[in-house]
Amino acid sequence: MTDRASESSRTMPGSVARSLGRVVVASNNAGKLREFAALLGDAGIALVAQGELGVPEAEEPHPTFIENALAKARHAATLTGMPALADDSGLCVHALGGAPGVLGTPPADEPDGVWDVPPPLHAAAAPSIPSGA
Repeated sequence: MTDRASESSRTMPGSVARSLGRVVVASNNAGKLREFAALLGDAGIALVAQGELGVPEAEEPHPTFIENALAKARHAATLTGMPALADDSGLCVHALGGAPGVLGTPPADEPDGVWDVPPPLHAAAAPSIPSGA
């Protein structure tokens, strides 16, 4: 593969980036915005947080992460008329039967995007201190 071919496979063609222009990120989480910017920064796409455009958080009533991500992107796109990008994620712990799962509490109110340990995980997350220590 030539250097030019290698370069074009890593970045978005200029015409596609220009046609997208600005893309609304269907999140108000600063961490997610930074992650998307790191992934797309070289593509020349300007990312805008939905909150900057007055878009409220979307409902996330679906049983899967992908359906909730699609709902968030469609919500932001409908309200802004712009292309939108979204994701949805969470913890699914096998030992807890998949809990807290897709309907677990998201870290939206956590400024650093870090989950608080859900109550079912408190015992598992507590440090183990040997007796007599």
